[in-house]
Amino acid sequence: MYKLELLSTKDITETEEHSLDRVEWLKNIIISEGIWRIPLIVEKHSLAIMDGHHRFNVAKKIGLTRVPAILLDYDQDNVMVGAWHEDIYIDKEIMLGNIRNKILFPYKTTRHIVSPSPEELQIPLSFLY
Repeated sequence: MYKLELLSTKDITETEEHSLDRVEWLKNIIISEGIWRIPLIVEKHSLAIMDGHHRFNVAKKIGLTRVPAILLDYDQDNVMVGAWHEDIYIDKEIMLGNIRNKILFPYKTTRHIVSPSPEELQIPLSFLY
């Protein structure tokens, strides 16, 4: 259903902070498998990450020059955004404002739901350097 793209890591913009411990944990899994399994979900106009900050930071840490990504738009009906915590309100307009102003949300603030979820991949890491 989704079109898979290979995006340069240099072109992608982060929207949220991440956990260095989680990046290290995920890096070990990805390297041991030698396979990239889950594409990033990226906003198609700004190339801002909707989902996949830890995977993106693993890619940078291990020197990948490109990553598999699915490009979506906040105007699509199958893209929903909210917050992980009930006391925080985030919607598509707030997301777009932060993207425009290059403001990072704190770690685990934003929650993007894409329906249906993208399928897993099996792309050898050697293809992404």
